[in-house]
Amino acid sequence: MKSRPSKLDDYAEKLSEWFDHEKITLREAQDRLIELGCKVSAARLSVWYQQHNQQRLQDQLLANIATGARMNRDIEAKFEKDAPPEIETLKKLLQTLVMQLAIKGQGDETFLELALSVLDRVMNIEEGRRKGLKLQLDERRVQLLERKAAQADAAEKVIAESLTDQEKLSRMRQIFGMPA
Repeated sequence: MKSRPSKLDDYAEKLSEWFDHEKITLREAQDRLIELGCKVSAARLSVWYQQHNQQRLQDQLLANIATGARMNRDIEAKFEKDAPPEIETLKKLLQTLVMQLAIKGQGDETFLELALSVLDRVMNIEEGRRKGLKLQLDERRVQLLERKAAQADAAEKVIAESLTDQEKLSRMRQIFGMPA
């Protein structure tokens, strides 16, 4: 950051236009400044413009980082808190890519929208996978409950039969799959 103002600060916009867009030389800029009533050496003009450009680039970098951070917050909000490790890895990779592109000035709203749509698709696939696993688990529970109900029915029949206690015990072990 500059420690004190320069008389060239008043001409910053014009100088940027001349150097960046018109691509004029230092001498041509110096002549134009004289026409505007500002006398300055070519060396001072060169130093000022380099400092001005450096500050402008630094400001742009900070703005890009802020944009990347905002994009990363949006990505973070899209993910579940307890996402599986694969999804968590994908999230971290996407956030790293967003920051790298933002720092280079290549991250924009279109990229964010694309990244979030990919993220939505991945989350939908993951949700479908989880529902499928839950359904399988529920089906297994039903089968287990049906088997236990059948065992309970069979055990009630054994109890109702007129068998010795030893025979009943042996049949119960068979029903419940226990060693004799």
